[in-house]
Amino acid sequence: AFGRCPTEILETALLLSSSGEDVKSVYLEYYELWRTILRHLFPASERYIIHEDWAIPHSSQPPHSPSRTVSFAVFPPAQAQPFVLVQVSSQTEFKSEMLRDTAAQEASHIFDLVAPYSLFSEVLVISAMGQSWKGFRRETALTSAEA
Repeated sequence: AFGRCPTEILETALLLSSSGEDVKSVYLEYYELWRTILRHLFPASERYIIHEDWAIPHSSQPPHSPSRTVSFAVFPPAQAQPFVLVQVSSQTEFKSEMLRDTAAQEASHIFDLVAPYSLFSEVLVISAMGQSWKGFRRETALTSAEA
């Protein structure tokens, strides 16, 4: 599988710190990895727009609240709403089952905030912890509890 991975993504992944000493630095490195992955999958040359730290509209959370923003939101050409959402967490959080579960719940919460206003029949949400990730593609007509 890694043989098919684009060089720019492999190079970014290889440069990542594995020490975990500076959590903020490691988080930013993984943020860069996911930015590189999304830019490859959804290139600007094909008119995709990738917003970083996208503020979820219609959220009841206070402005600048971590649960009101998504690390990355991918918008297809000429669309005002995203169809891919990626929430990046620190790799160090992956070691804790409780934090992995919390990240999965956060992904479902993000979906529930975005889906009612989506023009798309489905939305893809990815919860990324370092190089590890879980994702789901869900019909926007359903809530997380119904899915």
